[in-house]
Formats: sequence, C-alpha cells, structure tokens
Amino acid sequence: MNADRARILELIAQFQVDRKALDRSASEIASLRTRCPAPADGSPEIILYGYHLHQWYSAAENLLSRIAHHFGNEIERDEWHKGLLERLKLDVPGLRPPVLSQESFDHLNALRGFRHIFRHAYDYVLRWELMKPNVLRFPAAHQAFLRDLDHFSRFLQQLVSESGQ
Repeated sequence: MNADRARILELIAQFQVDRKALDRSASEIASLRTRCPAPADGSPEIILYGYHLHQWYSAAENLLSRIAHHFGNEIERDEWHKGLLERLKLDVPGLRPPVLSQESFDHLNALRGFRHIFRHAYDYVLRWELMKPNVLRFPAAHQAFLRDLDHFSRFLQQLVSESGQ
C-alpha cells in the first residue's frame, strides 16, 4: 500500500471517530431543547447548552484542521480559526473540492464566534437571549456540515479507489 493511500484511509477512519463526537453533541443539544427550551441565564442548563455547542464546534474544527493539514493547507496563526473556515470553503482545482458549502461556512462562522466567547469569557454569565440564536441555528448547522462531510468523504473514497489502481 502506498503512503498517500494509507494517509487517506487514516483520514477517512478519523472522520468516523469525529462524526460520532459530532452526533453525540448534537444528540445532547436536541435532548436539552426538549427538556429545557428556554433556560434561565446562568443556570446549569444554559451552561450545558454552551458546553455541548463548544464541544460540537471543537470536534468540527479538529476534523477540518486534519483535512487542511492533509492537503497542505497550512493556516497562518493570525485569524487561524476563521482562516481555516475560509480556506476550506475554497475549490482548489487539481487538489480538492471545497470541503464547506457557503451554508456550512455561515453556520460554522457564527458558532465560531460563540465558541470564542464561551472559551475565553471567564467572568461572564451566559444569557439565553444571546445563546438562543446559536441553539436555534444548530440543527441546520449540523445537517449542513454532515452533508458537506458526506460529499467530501465520497471525494476521499474516489482518491482511495484511484490510488489502488
């Protein structure tokens, strides 16, 4: 087996692990929406919403980072998080198709902003009025991202097939 084929197979396997993490967080968010559709500011439930949105975004970003690294799309440290999304929205003829659709990019970019606040605001009370748009957008974000991953996975499978010939 050649090294390129092995690296692609490893990337595909990691997709499966990351997809389970994404689905786990999505399931927790869906459960919270049923149990507590409008939590009080600063409540344990709103903290759980924040935690699971943060976990989901982090899993998505880790997966995207692996793709970028695999295809040599190194991102500069300034604006790294946004640069990753912008870079993977690009179609790079001869290298790879876009990983992210415009829809996924827009959702992920909004969730990136929330993740930054959640991760770095140490003296901050989570407020439902500010979190609610992220919770409401989440189901569409999750579905759009999974569609994009499925599309990109088919591209990776095609590369594996071509490298085996």
